[in-house]
Amino acid sequence: MKTIDDFAVAGQRVLVRDDLNVPLDDGQVTDDGRIRAALPALTALTDRGARVIVCAHLGRPAGRPDPTYSLAPAAARLSELPGRPVTLAADVTGPSAQAAVASLRPGDVVMLENLRFDARETSTDDAQRGLFAGELAARALGFADSAFGYISTGGGASLEFIQGKTLPGLAVLDEPCIQTSQVPTQTDPEEVRHEEQPK
Repeated sequence: MKTIDDFAVAGQRVLVRDDLNVPLDDGQVTDDGRIRAALPALTALTDRGARVIVCAHLGRPAGRPDPTYSLAPAAARLSELPGRPVTLAADVTGPSAQAAVASLRPGDVVMLENLRFDARETSTDDAQRGLFAGELAARALGFADSAFGYISTGGGASLEFIQGKTLPGLAVLDEPCIQTSQVPTQTDPEEVRHEEQPK
């Protein structure tokens, strides 16, 4: 399997699945550990001139948009840490996401809205999950899984179908070994408590 280190990512769109299921209080991130854990892979890609598309979930919004679970706070904090702006799309695979991805330049980062705003991410219908994964990956030539704490929970369509065999045309990338070893795993990723509203 290729890694970020040996894949020619310059100018290419790479979809990155991150674990950004962080605790919030009044719309502010109260523990940015998972966001910091995402930095090594993102930095490796942007420094190499990749056009990065970040996807993640936050909480359990029941398959429809819910401002309480917007990734806006995570995108804002991610923008602050490396000093590189992160554009947040207003939807997951709709017009806003498509426009944001189309406008990416080398080294840019776009974050899609909460994957769970689309019910297909957690659907039990494999056909629907496959369709959703296909829409997510349609504009990317590579996929990197940085959601280490989320792998053991099943992962949803964004992990199972993209990283699996459903999309053989998409290069699946491992993170650089030196950086993967520095990223802490998270325990109990599905039970992050959002201080502003219980799960």
